[in-house]
Amino acid sequence: DTLNIMSVTTSIGGNYSCEAMVTPSGSTEFILPSGVGMDTTDVVVQFPEVSISTEGQSIAGEEYTLECSVLPADGDPMDDLTDEYVEKLTLEWLAISGIVVENGSGTTQLTHTLNPLLPSHGGEYRCRAT
Repeated sequence: DTLNIMSVTTSIGGNYSCEAMVTPSGSTEFILPSGVGMDTTDVVVQFPEVSISTEGQSIAGEEYTLECSVLPADGDPMDDLTDEYVEKLTLEWLAISGIVVENGSGTTQLTHTLNPLLPSHGGEYRCRAT
């Protein structure tokens, strides 16, 4: 049989085991001796990481770009995220006020460009991946 885990969280990580039981025809249930017909596996749950970078100097009147990228859990961009995962991925750039200033779906990268950069653009920006 297969164990399907529908809602993955870090709390489901751990050691899982499967034990075979034999039910002879017309008889009661018979459990195989310890260690026979049994297998275990470790489940490690890792979530992708969000990386933020900037391009340009923060000088008023110039172009300034914020870039948000989603990388595999080990941070190695050479490891691909599955197409199914990327299709469901939504990225958002939020200003300190909580207002979404840029968003995109089905991508692992989202940029927000401030051009020209103004003093009113100052503050904290966050990237959210869902």
